[in-house]
Amino acid sequence: MAIVSQWQSASDEDWALALAREAVIRLLTDQPEVTEELVVTASAELGISRSMVYRLVAKFRKRPQVSSLLPGKRGRKASARTLSVAAEAVVRDAIANVYLQREKPRLSDLLREIQRQCQRKGLRMPNVRTVKRRVDAIDAKEHLRKRGGAKAANDRFRPTRVLSNNNLFPLERVQIDHTQVGVIVGYVWQLLGPTKFSPQPKYAATYPRHRRYRFTCVSKSILRPKS
Repeated sequence: MAIVSQWQSASDEDWALALAREAVIRLLTDQPEVTEELVVTASAELGISRSMVYRLVAKFRKRPQVSSLLPGKRGRKASARTLSVAAEAVVRDAIANVYLQREKPRLSDLLREIQRQCQRKGLRMPNVRTVKRRVDAIDAKEHLRKRGGAKAANDRFRPTRVLSNNNLFPLERVQIDHTQVGVIVGYVWQLLGPTKFSPQPKYAATYPRHRRYRFTCVSKSILRPKS
């Protein structure tokens, strides 16, 4: 769904009202101090309360444009919650006790539990979209920690540790990758360079097939002719 800004959906009457407000509010913002007498006068001219005058002055100072003084939309906000306190408690408890579990129940399992609890308490069953919005509002890290475990949550949301490269001596830290090398003649002796942050290598000599060698931790290779 496309989000329409307030100034895009404002009618001609809304713009006319915003222009009338701007003529009065701008004079107030130009004053070094907005006194109560000035607020009372502006309130009478615009036909609004004094508290509304203060709010308009604050909005215009933050964003000095006519669109800042457009009248707000009436009706319920998109983020408003309309469930009763009892129904809200049922949804909250069902999410905590049923949905946020390591067994990873489905949303349908949560809906069945909410329906069962509402029927038992004589409450109206919340809409499916309402329940889904409550689930989507859960913190992502908490959601994963409850359903996937602390390790999974830490692996995903823990900040990456960055090691500093300052004040390092030669070969104080060795970072090694692995690659596959084809050797035609001779054996390869491996000089392994384990570091403080890498697992200990396995010193196991094996005969590779078809004279191909896999290096796991190689810092330097020495070819020795086959005897």
